[in-house]
Amino acid sequence: MHPRDRRLQSEHEDMCQLAAASSLISFTTSGVPPVRYAVTARCVGLLRLGGNIVRSESHEFDIDLGENFPLVPPMVVWRTAIFHPNIKPPHVCSGNIWYSGMSLAEYCIELCKLIQYQSFNIYSVLNDDAGLWLWATLQSDDPNIPVDPRPITDLDFDIGLTERATEPDGQRDGDNG
Repeated sequence: MHPRDRRLQSEHEDMCQLAAASSLISFTTSGVPPVRYAVTARCVGLLRLGGNIVRSESHEFDIDLGENFPLVPPMVVWRTAIFHPNIKPPHVCSGNIWYSGMSLAEYCIELCKLIQYQSFNIYSVLNDDAGLWLWATLQSDDPNIPVDPRPITDLDFDIGLTERATEPDGQRDGDNG
């Protein structure tokens, strides 16, 4: 089996373990081995409706693993409305999250943490209104951030149970030395 196919299969196994360990994440796939994941995250995030910021409990995004994955980050396309400084559908600013040795399951968890406001970058925003709102909220006496403090996974979930595909020279995919 080609190293890329082994890596893609390993990623799928990790994602299946993640979905089994989390009541908050589900997905469907396309391709054999899978190269596209349609993810549903059932965690609390925010949504702007008119002038109001309200809670939203279902979020959908696609993760596409391009030809140069894992050296190039997966492409994320956000499919549902969300109010977050680092997400402006269909775009997601996740450049400081991804590294080539990261598993897709870990990346998915990090995207869910963005939804919950457990993670954010207020200094590099896609959505200016959400960035200004977050900045003002963080200055308040009771910021209520994160909006959903629940863990994404159960306590017994261990990311990295599936070994990443190994290149013939013994290096793992994405290792530079």
